[in-house]
Amino acid sequence: MAIDQSRYTKARGQVNSDHLSKQAANERGRFLSQKRGARRRSDATRSFGRQQSGFMQNAASRGLTGGGVRSGAFQSALKRRVGDHTRYMGRMADDFGAEQREFDFASASIDRQREQALLAIEERKQNEIAMQALMLQAYKPLYS
Repeated sequence: MAIDQSRYTKARGQVNSDHLSKQAANERGRFLSQKRGARRRSDATRSFGRQQSGFMQNAASRGLTGGGVRSGAFQSALKRRVGDHTRYMGRMADDFGAEQREFDFASASIDRQREQALLAIEERKQNEIAMQALMLQAYKPLYS
């Protein structure tokens, strides 16, 4: 009574194939997320630069900047504007980091599912071997 190893080999192959498919989908999601994050940062920086030039021109037309002019209102507005941009970029980086951690978690979860499935297959195989050994032990007195 030999056990059929092909069933277990096929089952392990299916588990590994599923694992690779899930990991590939997760990595594609990570890649797209990274591209979106880089594009958002670039767009935000470019937008800030464009708005900054309009902000400076507006301040100059009001006489708040220029040679020898030191306007407290302008300095305050400039600090607030730069602070808002810095805060926005920081939040964007935090959100991006959280999104990437989700991909890390998903990857670890996919790996854990694979390991559990492989262990279950091995356990079924060991149980079948043990049952066949018990059956052989039961028939041993008949052959002695």
